[in-house]
Amino acid sequence: MSLPSRPNRDGTIVTFYSFKGGVGRSMAIANIGALLVRRGLRVLCVDFDLEAPGLDRYFEERTTRKSSVGLLDLLTQAQSGESPQFRDFVSEVDVGGQSVLDLITCGKQDASYAQRVLDFNWRQFFEQRSGGRFFESLREAWRTAYDFVLIDSRTGLTDSGGVCTVQLPDILVAVLTTNEQSLEGTRAVVLSAQEARQELAYDRARLVVLPLNSRYDGRVEHDRGRKWILKFEDRLGPFLADWLPKQYRASQLFERVKVPYVAYFSFGENLPVLTQGTGDPESIGFAFDVVARLIEKRFSNADEVLGTALAEPIGAVVDKKAPTRLLLGLSVLILLGTTSVGIWWTARIRLATCMSAVALREGDLRSAQAERDKDRDEFDRAREDLESQARGVRAQLEKKDSEFEEAYRREPPNIQLLRAQLGNLRAQLGVLSSEGRNCARDLAAERVRFNSCYSRESDCAADLRTYVLKFSACDANLTHCLGSSQNAK
Repeated sequence: MSLPSRPNRDGTIVTFYSFKGGVGRSMAIANIGALLVRRGLRVLCVDFDLEAPGLDRYFEERTTRKSSVGLLDLLTQAQSGESPQFRDFVSEVDVGGQSVLDLITCGKQDASYAQRVLDFNWRQFFEQRSGGRFFESLREAWRTAYDFVLIDSRTGLTDSGGVCTVQLPDILVAVLTTNEQSLEGTRAVVLSAQEARQELAYDRARLVVLPLNSRYDGRVEHDRGRKWILKFEDRLGPFLADWLPKQYRASQLFERVKVPYVAYFSFGENLPVLTQGTGDPESIGFAFDVVARLIEKRFSNADEVLGTALAEPIGAVVDKKAPTRLLLGLSVLILLGTTSVGIWWTARIRLATCMSAVALREGDLRSAQAERDKDRDEFDRAREDLESQARGVRAQLEKKDSEFEEAYRREPPNIQLLRAQLGNLRAQLGVLSSEGRNCARDLAAERVRFNSCYSRESDCAADLRTYVLKFSACDANLTHCLGSSQNAK
C-alpha cells in the first residue's frame, strides 16, 4: 500500500525511529531532508529526541535564522494553557541552491534545559491539557504547511516515542543495525505501533513501514552479511507487504536499501549528500538518495527504484569487463536484429559473461583457499614449536626432580639420624609444652583458691580483733565492779 502522490495533497509526516542510539538516525534525517529540499519540496525537520538532542548540529554552519526556542518550549507553553504557533519556533537552514530547510530544534540547551525536560509531565499533559488534541492540530498544521515533515524520534520505549511512532506519522522509517537487540527491539516496537494505531481516537491509514539497515559493512564478510539480510527478510518482511511490489522479495529490498558504514563519516556531524554527492553507488550519499526517492514518491516508485538494481541476483560477482561485453552484445543485436540468430547470439553472449564471472569467482576462491592453507601451515608450525618448547621444559623439571631424590637418598646416615633425633626432641618439646600449659592452668586455679582463703582469713582476723577489744572492755568493767564491791564492804 504505497501512499498516493498527488501534487496538491496534504503533506506527509515521516518518523525516523531507532530502538537503540548510535545507528545514524539523525544523520539520515539531516541528509534526506537536504535532498528533498533541493528537489523543490517544502521540508520541516523536528528534533523530538528531547533527552538526547543533536539534530541541529548537522546544520550549525548552514543555519541562516536561528530561533532561540524549540520543541520543548512549544510543549511547555501548550501545557501551561497557551496556544503557541509552531512557526514562532522554526529556524531556517540554507542547504544550497537557494533551498531553505525549516528546522525545529529541541530548544535552548542552557543550564536549566535538563531540569525542564524532567519537569515536563507527559501523563499530565495528555490527561489534563488534552495533549492528544494538541498534537492532532499540530499534525494538521504541519501537513498543510509542508510537503514532508521528518521527525527525529526518541530511542527505546518512551512517551514521546509513542507520539512519534503512533499518532503523528504516515510513514515510519525504522533505523536498525545487524544485531539481535536492535532487530528484535525494532520489530516489537513496530508491531506495537501498528496495534496502538488501530485503537487511536483519530482516523488513520495503515502505517507504512520502511526498515532501514544502517552502518552495514558487508564488503568483506559477504556470507555473514547475507545471513543477516535473510534474518531481516524473515522478521521484518511482513511489514513491507503493503507497498513492496509482488515480484520482489524482502531480501532484495534489504540488499538494495541500506546505509553502508563509512569510517570517515563516523566522526562528527556530516552532510555527505552535499559535500560528496549521490552519484557513486558505493557511497553513503547514494544510499540516502535511494531512501529520499522512495519517500518523495511515497513508495509509488518502488518498482522503478528497485528494478534496475535488482536485475542481478543478490551476491553476484561483478565482472569488470561486463560493460565491454554489453556493448558488444548490443552491437550484435543491432546487426542481426530480432531474428532467432540474434536471440541465439544474445544468449551466447550472456552465457559467456556468466562463465567469465564464474571463472573470476573460482579464481578468487582459489586465492582465498591458498591464503587459508598458508595461514594453516604457519599455525601448525607455531603450534609444533610451542609443543617442542613445552616438552623441553617438562624434561628439565623431571631431571631436577630426579636429582633431588638421588641427593636425598645419598645423604650421610648421621645427618638422617640427627634429623630423626631432632624430630623426637620436637615431639618431646610438644609434650612438655602441653604439660606446662596444664600446670599453668592448675597454678592459676590454686591462686584463685588461695586468694579466696586469704580473703576469708583476713575477715576472721578482723572479727577476732573486734572480739578481743570487746573482751578487754568487759574485763575492765568487771574489774571496776569488783573494786567498788570491796570498797563498799
